Amino acid sequence: MPTPRIALLVLEALPNAAAVRRFVAAHADSIVLLGLSDPMRASAGGTLGQLRRHLRRSGPRFVPYLAVNFALPDLVRPLGRLRRQPDAMPLRRLCERLGVAHATLDLATPEGLA
Repeated sequence: MPTPRIALLVLEALPNAAAVRRFVAAHADSIVLLGLSDPMRASAGGTLGQLRRHLRRSGPRFVPYLAVNFALPDLVRPLGRLRRQPDAMPLRRLCERLGVAHATLDLATPEGLA
């Protein structure tokens, strides 16, 4: 039976970070593309536009969730570089290290799918 080929589309955020990194490290030979969603994409107004949209929709109590899940990983990334462990490094760097094709995709626009 042929080896399955996987195109994995993910949003790199704290809740899924360790699990996705472990999956990529364990199945690198089967992954043909890792599509990384850009949470601060320009088509949605960038970082400030996304923050305003979340505040309008969910109120200020949602800000700590956003900070922990999207800002905190950027702050602790240097530790991942020092530890050199697959579950601690950014997905882009892990893909480069394992030779997995990766791209940042904006799936909210038709151009992002092309």
